[in-house]
Amino acid sequence: MILLLVAGCSGSSTDEPPGLTYAALGDSYVSGTVGQGAELCQRLSGRYPALVARAVKASRFADASCGGATTQDIVEPANRAGRSVAAQLDDVPTSSDVITVGIGANDRALYPSIFYGCFIETTRTDKACDSALASATSGMTAIRQSVSATLSAVRAHAPKAEVILVGYLRIAPATGACPALGPAARVHQFATVEDLMARAQATAAKEAGVRFVDVHAASAGHDSCSKDPWTNPLTAVGGDGIVLHPRSAGMKAVAALVEPYVERAARSARQG
Repeated sequence: MILLLVAGCSGSSTDEPPGLTYAALGDSYVSGTVGQGAELCQRLSGRYPALVARAVKASRFADASCGGATTQDIVEPANRAGRSVAAQLDDVPTSSDVITVGIGANDRALYPSIFYGCFIETTRTDKACDSALASATSGMTAIRQSVSATLSAVRAHAPKAEVILVGYLRIAPATGACPALGPAARVHQFATVEDLMARAQATAAKEAGVRFVDVHAASAGHDSCSKDPWTNPLTAVGGDGIVLHPRSAGMKAVAALVEPYVERAARSARQG
């Protein structure tokens, strides 16, 4: 079980919310692409769950997120580089007080097929891109259903926990060109897919009866080609993170958005 103790400030035991257990599930937008500590699942020190856990002084922090994860990987074992990885829920205490989940973009190879088919220079072709975009549109309902079912499974696993679905940071701008990402028409098409994903997640959260943090909306103006980017385009700017993933500023921004929800759970835990 991946169970980490998060140290609080020095002082009396009242400095920490007694008994608060925070768990995180999800893919590489959760496990992180910035900071130190890469291992099989690429959980790095700059990931937003670690920042949140420190900010709220969680007594226990269970992070089961893993790069490349799908909704299926949360409830069933997965394979990473020829090695078996337990279902993410297996590493989450059933007594958790709050659980954040960031998942969906790898289902049906949604984002990867677009990244490689439309943007990565060595692999992109019009045929591959058109296929990926068509699949994204036709498959979004299935992805929403999978996310909803996964959230329900998380709630059943940890009945007293507040479960929070966390969205994805924006990569493509809402309008205008983004030369560092790709051809303008493809960028615009991907921006539409990002919108669809955010809407699907919002609906899935509502169906499962959990809260949704709309990171996509909050990151407007912070796309990968903006003056203050929270994600990288096809180059990792200044070596900050990896391509098409969050920069450190993005992880910090998501942490700031999520922290109030986790802090509320911390207050509930203090009250017993």
